[in-house]
Amino acid sequence: MQPTNQPPSIALQAGGESRRMGRDKGLLPFRGLPLIEFIRRQVEGLSDDLFIISNRPEAYASFGLPVHTDVLPGKGALGGLYTALHYARRPHCFVLACDMPFLNRELLLWMASLGGEWEAVVPRGEREDWVEPFRGLYAVSLKENLRSALDSGLLPIRAFLAQRRVRYLTPDEIRRFDPEFRTFINLNTPEAWERYR
Repeated sequence: MQPTNQPPSIALQAGGESRRMGRDKGLLPFRGLPLIEFIRRQVEGLSDDLFIISNRPEAYASFGLPVHTDVLPGKGALGGLYTALHYARRPHCFVLACDMPFLNRELLLWMASLGGEWEAVVPRGEREDWVEPFRGLYAVSLKENLRSALDSGLLPIRAFLAQRRVRYLTPDEIRRFDPEFRTFINLNTPEAWERYR
């Protein structure tokens, strides 16, 4: 991933099956707004290429952003990442899950500033097997590799990342911007939504 003066594209991932929540998480009311709008306002001004990925485009048509459906339906998280890079208009793209409402702009700006030879910049936790790909920054040039992985049946996103040049953010680096790791709070369940909404 080479340094660029262009701000990255931003894909807001409103896909997923929401099995544990039981309803479309992006449309949940959250602090007076639909959750997707709560997140959109936090990234306002960070990119001139901001879009939503959802397989229910009609449900998101009123938010004033382009809405794209999965290019390869039924391919899980890796398919969602492929869709984000497919539609991104900038050399790099943030892919941000809509069920993690507390974005940290300073962390995102720092991630965007990281250049060098990386194909992705992805946060990692205390355990090396914990990574958060949907707070990640990706080189759009990964599209072809993603397509090959999907065509070969490699679907776990962590398995794909293990084969690429990834700059993993350490917990200590993340704490400089977000000491409580709020950016990784996930509203996966009705209980979590009730707690934070």
